[in-house]
Amino acid sequence: MKLVKHVGKLAPVSREAGVIRQPNRINTIARRFSLLQNRILAQLMDALQGEMSQLENGTPHHQLSLFRSTAEGERVVVHIALKDLSKRANHYEDVKKALTEMATIPIEMEAIDPYSGKKATRVGGLFTAYIPEESYIRVITIKIERDIALHLLDLKRGFTRFTPQVAFKTNNNYTFIIYLLLCRWRDQSRIELSIQEFKEHLGIEGQYEHNKD
Repeated sequence: MKLVKHVGKLAPVSREAGVIRQPNRINTIARRFSLLQNRILAQLMDALQGEMSQLENGTPHHQLSLFRSTAEGERVVVHIALKDLSKRANHYEDVKKALTEMATIPIEMEAIDPYSGKKATRVGGLFTAYIPEESYIRVITIKIERDIALHLLDLKRGFTRFTPQVAFKTNNNYTFIIYLLLCRWRDQSRIELSIQEFKEHLGIEGQYEHNKD
């Protein structure tokens, strides 16, 4: 049985304390990430929540304080404290590896070719990260290109509301992915998924082909 998503007209919503709204299409990216990478994504989405509400209330994106104009074009700049990603004393190398992978994993998104003005598929990393080399600097700077930022901010095609603390309390990435799935469909009285569909949501297609696995 196939699940059908119903998305009605979105009414302006104010920020809920401790709750993140994440576009459903970003959930498909999240299942490709490790648990630490999903923690980074949650911190990133948390930083964008205020701007989401402003956009819903009619504020043009170029008027959002989060956007910064540079010689290279518009970017979103977000700062994340290392302590908000991991409590381990030796977490620096793990975070650096996770950010490096996130910045280089190819992500496909709908976009407009800046040169031709035509619709196109944009393929590239999610962001550019600046990881401090000095141990006393405990803040990471992340820059996101305008077209990607607009995808992260756009809730019009459906979104999932979730509590990010789950990503920081669990030690299992699949637990978090299943939690996102349940949050997405929390208003449904019943959900039916085939084994294959469930594996796709977990990002483990082609694995565990036998039920006993």
